[in-house]
Amino acid sequence: MGVVLVGHGGRILTFQYSSLSVVKCAMSISSLTLIDSLRREGAQQQLLSRFIAAGAISPSTARTVAELDTPLDDTWDQMLLQGFIREGPPDHFYTFTKRSSPRERTIKMIVFYLLLAVIPLLAIWFANLMG
Repeated sequence: MGVVLVGHGGRILTFQYSSLSVVKCAMSISSLTLIDSLRREGAQQQLLSRFIAAGAISPSTARTVAELDTPLDDTWDQMLLQGFIREGPPDHFYTFTKRSSPRERTIKMIVFYLLLAVIPLLAIWFANLMG
């Protein structure tokens, strides 16, 4: 039995342990990390939904924080740093999401399948050339 110190999210946990309780604690911490990650992802999706619903999807359609009716919390800061939220005119924000046109997607698909077909053919050709 002893004392284990575990830092999670800036908190220090202290407890007495046996080998079974250490395993339970590790499982609890990984569960907390997963739950925290899912919570953050859900908050980000909710924030992006507010931008899209308000039509704030380009610098010309940017909205103020009051118009978006969203809190300036850790999720806001994180998305601003990652570039998902950008500032257009002063104090007006919009979401940056690259959307491919159907034509762009078709071209990418054709190029992918051509490469998929050409690379093995080139490998066979070089193998015959060398052998």
